[in-house]
Amino acid sequence: MHLAINLENGDLAIFTNEKCSYAKASTVYINDILNGRLAQVRVEENSTSYFGITPNFIEAMNGKFENTTVIIMGCDGLITQSMAKAFIQRGAKAHMGWDDFVTPQYVDTATTKLLQHLVLEKQTIPETVASTTHEVGNDPDNRGTLHYYP
Repeated sequence: MHLAINLENGDLAIFTNEKCSYAKASTVYINDILNGRLAQVRVEENSTSYFGITPNFIEAMNGKFENTTVIIMGCDGLITQSMAKAFIQRGAKAHMGWDDFVTPQYVDTATTKLLQHLVLEKQTIPETVASTTHEVGNDPDNRGTLHYYP
């Protein structure tokens, strides 16, 4: 399942768990949609639509992500740099994610290793990515590769 998706304009949108509805899109979220902060996203062409947050949403948020490492645990989290740049502009120190599809089983295993190296072993972000990739490789089914930005 996609947790992030590459939109037609090249930006990335992160799925929310809120199903897209005309009522909410035309009333509650109209300004966010018109200003490119929310997009309609779906896993497959004919599947259920959800609201997805775009880099514009991150840029418009209140508050900061000071000294935070953002990890997109799903497909396409770093297929483009637009979302990563938005988080960095809001104070995050790094953004991590995969550049393609990843299976749930693979990404669960890889993220567990990633967090072990990053949090428990206190490795740097480049060391964490290298260690995780060395241990679990790329997604064997889809070839998604772990990256970080900047």
